[in-house]
Amino acid sequence: MHASNFTRVATAHEWLFLNTRPDGFIVSDTYRHLVEDSLRHLHLPPERIVLEVLETPNGNLQRLIEGIASFRQRGFLIALDDFGAGHSNIDRVWQLQPDIVKLDRRVIEQAARFAHVARLLPRLISLLHEAGALVLVEGVETLQEALLAMECDADFAQGFFFARPAPGGVDRTESRMVIDNLWQSYRKHAEEKSNEQAVLLAAYATALQSAADRSNEGAEISSTCKDLLLLDGAVRCFILNAQGEQIGGDVSANGSGASSPGPSLGLIDPRGACWERRPYFKNAVEHPGVVQITKPYLSINGAHFCVTLSIAAVIRGELKILCADIDWQRAAQRDSVAA
Repeated sequence: MHASNFTRVATAHEWLFLNTRPDGFIVSDTYRHLVEDSLRHLHLPPERIVLEVLETPNGNLQRLIEGIASFRQRGFLIALDDFGAGHSNIDRVWQLQPDIVKLDRRVIEQAARFAHVARLLPRLISLLHEAGALVLVEGVETLQEALLAMECDADFAQGFFFARPAPGGVDRTESRMVIDNLWQSYRKHAEEKSNEQAVLLAAYATALQSAADRSNEGAEISSTCKDLLLLDGAVRCFILNAQGEQIGGDVSANGSGASSPGPSLGLIDPRGACWERRPYFKNAVEHPGVVQITKPYLSINGAHFCVTLSIAAVIRGELKILCADIDWQRAAQRDSVAA
């Protein structure tokens, strides 16, 4: 019935998504042949049908895997529905190997409300891509949610923001207008976000460049980073050698040689630690003399999100990397107060 209705309104390049309970895949070969015959009668190739596995408990996972594989062999696409809610987890993706993973509505809703969820969303989608699945964001209802879906590199998005359910086909003119307006908003949003971060971190970057220049003149790190550590949000400065090993301890914002105050995540004495695998080391070495800035991440030296600025310079005849950790939330608050 659904396939017949679909052929009446769809174009040649659209997919039909069908919700299917797990036990709907555990069927006989006779039933699968019946499905194939029905589609052949409608001139509808299986490649245009996406069978969605609803996230409900199933008693025989192996039979479900075999059933899904059987439908996939016949050309059907497979989607895992409502990922991020109920019984879904990444292990489910590895077991069922869907072509598409549909993120539950609550995922984008929470990302729009909470910054820490928004930071995790691109990583979640990247992980699903690595698992071999395309990603569809469900329940996009606002411009903010649509922009988030685009920023996190989702492949598809669906929701009331784009259109409401209707019995007939899509209004192509209206749909094109929604997409064009969304792209204009995205470009403006991306430019504003890039400019905001550049302005937000400009003072720290200038201070780190000055510290590197003074270090090259022979001054000690405690002296060269003094002005930088006076900036609100600056946490610590430290130096790495050409192999990424930390030389000496940290110089913190309170002027001591210890790590920054706050809860420790396990690292007590960073002297001699190797940070070769960290982006702030690799990027600085690849672009000597130019200040590099990481994306926000959770610092191992304290329970706070930070960005690390780094610059590679020749100090006393040897390549050194001068680094500075900035408390990301405090820096953002400093900028909002100044505005």
